[in-house]
Amino acid sequence: PSLNPPGRPALSRFANHKNSEVATELHELERHLEGAEIIAFDTEFLRERTFYPQLGLVQIATARDTWLIDPVDLSPPALEPLRRILTKPTCLKGAHAIEQDQECLFYS
Repeated sequence: PSLNPPGRPALSRFANHKNSEVATELHELERHLEGAEIIAFDTEFLRERTFYPQLGLVQIATARDTWLIDPVDLSPPALEPLRRILTKPTCLKGAHAIEQDQECLFYS
């Protein structure tokens, strides 16, 4: 059963997968977003008792789909597809309060 109301995009449950599956799905997500002209993204992070923010969740959306990505235990090389998605110059990114998101992604 879908957790989304009728007519709403399906939500990928990356957070329920093993790390190796998340890394594979990030490559699939990169291929899926290859032609995207616009994406929106947001991060959730932990900043209490840390010098640098610790990335806890990445949310990416297009006009049709939404993805939740659990990066907590992934290595920087495993996060490389996400970096390529977010730095692709031909894709416009939308975000709210981007300064904190940028800092969080920079240190991840």
